[in-house]
Amino acid sequence: MLYDPTQTVTMETKLSNGFVDTFSLGIPKIEKLGEISAVKLIFYWEMDGYNAPENNQTVGSHGSDKTWTWSDTNAYVITELDITSNIISSKKDNWDLEMPVVITLDDAPNEGAGGNGQKLYIKEAGIEIEYKLEKGFEKKVETVEYVKKEYDSMSPQEYDKMYFEGQPAQDRETETIRIVTHTVKESPKGLDYVFIGAKGRKYGSWIDDNSRDNGYNSGQLIQNPIYIIEDVLRTELSLTDSDIDYTTFDAIGNITNGTLGTAFGDSVVDVKFAFSQYKFIDGFSLINKICKQAGLYFFINGEGKATLRQRLRASSYSSADATIDFNDCAFKGFSRTNIGALRNDISINYKYDYGSETTLDVKTATDSTSKSKYSADSKASKFIIDADCIQDATTATNLASSYLDWLKDRKTTIKIDTVRPKYLHLEIGDIVSFSNFPSTLKAYGSAVSGYFIVSEISKKPSGASMKLVEVS
Repeated sequence: MLYDPTQTVTMETKLSNGFVDTFSLGIPKIEKLGEISAVKLIFYWEMDGYNAPENNQTVGSHGSDKTWTWSDTNAYVITELDITSNIISSKKDNWDLEMPVVITLDDAPNEGAGGNGQKLYIKEAGIEIEYKLEKGFEKKVETVEYVKKEYDSMSPQEYDKMYFEGQPAQDRETETIRIVTHTVKESPKGLDYVFIGAKGRKYGSWIDDNSRDNGYNSGQLIQNPIYIIEDVLRTELSLTDSDIDYTTFDAIGNITNGTLGTAFGDSVVDVKFAFSQYKFIDGFSLINKICKQAGLYFFINGEGKATLRQRLRASSYSSADATIDFNDCAFKGFSRTNIGALRNDISINYKYDYGSETTLDVKTATDSTSKSKYSADSKASKFIIDADCIQDATTATNLASSYLDWLKDRKTTIKIDTVRPKYLHLEIGDIVSFSNFPSTLKAYGSAVSGYFIVSEISKKPSGASMKLVEVS
C-alpha cells in the first residue's frame, strides 16, 4: 500500500470542486531485494463528473512527471500506471524509492463547459515492484498428497484357498494414504512468503446455464461453499453439466430458500467461505474438506453424477423423501451412538493466517446438560474443527451451533434390507420415515419415529440394503 505522508490514510479519498486540487500519497521505504525491472502504481478508483480532467503524478527529485488522463466512469476500476522510466536510474538501482506521489485534478479543460464538477474517489492505492531475485535463503515447502491404495485384508494363501474351493473372493479394501513431500525453494533476502488481500474466483457462465434460478450471476465473486465445490469440479476436474447433478447444488445453495441457510440458522448470503489452496491437494480431498466445514454429503450418485446433500439441524426436518413400509423390510438390527462419542463442547478454529500458517480466532458452542441425559458423567467432551475455509465470524459461530446440534445427543441407527425394488431410487443423504413400524419393537426402550438419513446404501434388482441414522 502507498501511504499518506501528511495524514492518516482513509480507505476513501475525494478530490472535488475548484479548478485545481491535489492529494499527496507516498511510496514507503522498501528494502533492496534485487534488480528492479518495473515499478507500477496501482489505483482502485472511480470518477464522477465531467469527462477527461487532466491529472498527473509527480515523482519530484526522483524523476520526471508522468501525465495521464482519468476516463469518466461510474464504477470502480483498477488502473496500473508504469512509472519505471520516470524514476532516475541511480535511485532505481539503489531502491531509493521513498518519495511523494502527488495527484493533481485540473478542471481547466472543462471550464467552458461548466467546470468545477470533477470528483475523483480513490478507494485503494498501491505499488507493484517487479525485480530479479538476489540470492536469499532456502525454504523447505511442504506438499501434501492423498492417494487411495487398495489392498486385500487376507493373506495370499487364504485368498488362493477360497478361490480354489469356489468361495467368493473377499472384496478389496481401500485406505487413503497421506504422502508428504518437501521441496526446497529459494526465497528473497529478508522476506519469507508475502500474501496479499485479494478477491477470489468468479462465477462462470455455468451458473446461469440451463435456466438455473439460484440468485447468482456470471462474474460475481464466489463465496457460497456450494458453488465453490461446483467450480472445483468444473475448473479443476473438468466436469461438465452432464457430470454434475446441479439441481441438488441449487436446492442447497440458492439465495431464496437454499437449505444451506437452514443448516447454518442464517440466510444463505451470510454463509461466506474464503480461502487459498496454495498447496497441492487432489480435487476430491479439497471438496471433502469443504463439506466437513459446511455439513455436506458429497458423492457420485447412481447416474454417475457429482451430487450434494445437506445435513440440517434436528428441528429443521419436517418431511421425508420417502416413507418406508416396515412390511417391505427385513429388519437387521439397531445400534445407538456410544455415550463416549457424544460431543457437547464445540470449537471452530477459523480466520486462517497464511503467513504464520495458523488460525487466529475461535468460536465455540456448548451444552452442559446433554450428557447428563444418558450418564452421570456430564463433563464436557470437546470437538475441534480447524475451519481454514472460513474467515467470517458469523459463519464460524453458526457452524459451531450446527455441530453441537449434530453431536450432543445419541442417535439411533437402523439397518434394513428392503425386499421390494420400490425403494431403489433412494440415494445417500435422502431422508426417510417409517410406517407400520411395530410398537413393540423399540430402540432401547423408545418407539421408532421421526426422520432418518440414508448414510449407506447398496442396491440389487430385488431391493436395497440400507443404513439409516436418526436425524430428528
